[in-house]
Amino acid sequence: MDGIAVGNWEFVIAAWGISLSLLASYSLLVVLRLKAAGRARSKGPS
Repeated sequence: MDGIAVGNWEFVIAAWGISLSLLASYSLLVVLRLKAAGRARSKGPS
């Protein structure tokens, strides 16, 4: 049974929390970059 974590739901919850926070951060980054690209496009070429 080496290497098998039994009954450690704290690790599962922590892994889900880290995954969800990374997903939220990436989504926020993508939204901000898309908004910046939209603003740059609406200004037109300089």
